[in-house]
Amino acid sequence: MVHNLVFRVLGMLILLVTLLPSCDSTPRHQAPDQDQTRYPLKLKYAKRFQVWTTGNTIEIKVNSGMQSGDTVTYKLISVGESIPSLGGSDQIIETPIKDLVVTSTSHIPFLNLLGVSEKLVGFPNTDYISSPLIRERIDRGLVKNVGDASGLNFESLITLAPALVITYLSGVDRGELQELTQSGIPYVLNFDFMEESPLGRAEWIKFMGLLLGKFELADSVFNEIEKEYLMLKSTADQLSSKPTVFSGILYGDTWFAPGANSFAASLIQDAGGIYTWSDRKVSGSVELSLEAVIDRNIETDFWIGTADYASKTVLAKTDSRYAKFKAFKTDQIYNVNGRVGATGGLEYYELAGARPDIVLRDLIKIFHPDLLPRYELYFYRKLD
Repeated sequence: MVHNLVFRVLGMLILLVTLLPSCDSTPRHQAPDQDQTRYPLKLKYAKRFQVWTTGNTIEIKVNSGMQSGDTVTYKLISVGESIPSLGGSDQIIETPIKDLVVTSTSHIPFLNLLGVSEKLVGFPNTDYISSPLIRERIDRGLVKNVGDASGLNFESLITLAPALVITYLSGVDRGELQELTQSGIPYVLNFDFMEESPLGRAEWIKFMGLLLGKFELADSVFNEIEKEYLMLKSTADQLSSKPTVFSGILYGDTWFAPGANSFAASLIQDAGGIYTWSDRKVSGSVELSLEAVIDRNIETDFWIGTADYASKTVLAKTDSRYAKFKAFKTDQIYNVNGRVGATGGLEYYELAGARPDIVLRDLIKIFHPDLLPRYELYFYRKLD
């Protein structure tokens, strides 16, 4: 069932509370205090951040892979420790973080999984949040709205005065980063969305764990997610027959499909599907014409990811050419509208990055339903 892993994680949390009265914020691979050797912490899948320890200092290097200017280094020290020199780092951060603002819904599941949801005090446009736990805190006025679709509201943010803002970076965000610096509000960059591997993206729970003093717990939770994901992938890998799959939708005159090295394409392949754009070796989106998509996918078995279209009828009214696809004719079109939050946010965009095992289980159910006969889709929904 979908929630089996959740129950196991909850049981594990109880065990950890019993056996570890204070969850150690220091990576288990840290060298002794007197040893000032720079010691690496090995990550299994994540490529967009690296971690080292030197004595009591943890150094995190974050790199988006987009351009050289997006590489930053943070030094983490425990509250009460003497402040070291920057030594080439961009910022020194005292941990565990007392309270924080995050700017992407994909950051929120990590807080919930680490049992520190109470540390969230602000978010830009809280209507996007689906998590019932966080929505209850929003309703109580404990999580403030600090922006909207146009960006952060710095007046609200300065009034709130969080200990840290966790944000991401794209071309339009650079002005906001300058404003954060000028306002004296500490921030760190999170590039989980740039990871190509689904497990690499989920491993960013360790990044959050380091900041929040929950590294050991983050490591344990990730190991459970990894175990579930690899078990499912191994099952799908053994299949001799695999269906063809395409993804995306037309916006204006351009069809946007996931590149072959993307999070979405990796999940399709790990679920036992053959992705039809596997020759487009990029991690972002591929821009295509509808004619090119029809030419390659007229006989493709499954169509995954059709934005927020609620039905085939609405889809066909938007563009009658969609009806040419075999997947349209055989009712094999799926979107991610299966779980909608109380204020309209799609849970997929919030939770999928942290829980790729659930996404993988959904896709295996779609492509190979006999493998999971009693399982019901969680994120995905078939278009009527």
